[in-house]
Amino acid sequence: MTPLARLLIVVLLAAAVAVSCGKKNKGDDAKEPETAEEYLERARGSFLDKGKTIKDLNKAIELDDTLAEAYERRAEMFEDLHRTTEKEKYARRAIADYDKLMDLEPKSPKAAERLRRRGSLKIDIEEYDGAIADLKASVKKDKNASRTYEYLAEAYLGKEEPTQAVNAYTFAIKYDPNDATLYKSRARVFFDMEEHEKAIADLTKVIELQPDFEAYGARAQLYRELGQPQKALDDYEKARELNPTLDADGTVW
Repeated sequence: MTPLARLLIVVLLAAAVAVSCGKKNKGDDAKEPETAEEYLERARGSFLDKGKTIKDLNKAIELDDTLAEAYERRAEMFEDLHRTTEKEKYARRAIADYDKLMDLEPKSPKAAERLRRRGSLKIDIEEYDGAIADLKASVKKDKNASRTYEYLAEAYLGKEEPTQAVNAYTFAIKYDPNDATLYKSRARVFFDMEEHEKAIADLTKVIELQPDFEAYGARAQLYRELGQPQKALDDYEKARELNPTLDADGTVW
């Protein structure tokens, strides 16, 4: 190798090292966020990493405890963690953030949704009275929210107040008359209350809206109890067509 070639190799290696060091120094000099808005902005871009996002939101709130968006995003993160892990601690953290949001923005257009979400979380941790209060407040702000009435029914069932639950399901159905799950849920309450004819009416509506083996199976049970064996057998056979693994006696509830 000639002296000139050796010199060229040395120059190229030196240049490569310089570029590498430059990149490293550039990364080392990257600034951490300094303001609440900067932490919030970084949180907006890192939502797939819940741990990192929550840390950034914590810092944003630490720097500005009136930043509603930070509380809302953190509440949603904790709520999602609660749904996926079923850990009560996350539900309580989400509730605390919704508490703060209601204090900061009691007249926000989002208030009805925040109350509904807080109410549903309280159902999960069996704080039924608090859930009912939140859901009733949500209804006052958005009377057409079928889902809110559905949660309200769940809260009343948690308190073992089936009549109130039926009333709540009835309002839910009023605002969403084509939701088969609402009729089936109300039918189950009627079933437990031994209001057989009302349960059958709701199950019939479920079947009109969509084929459902549970609805056929439950209606078969009710027809047997009402002394109508042929109707019970017809429904049982239809239930078995939809679900061949159904118990031999057709019991679904």
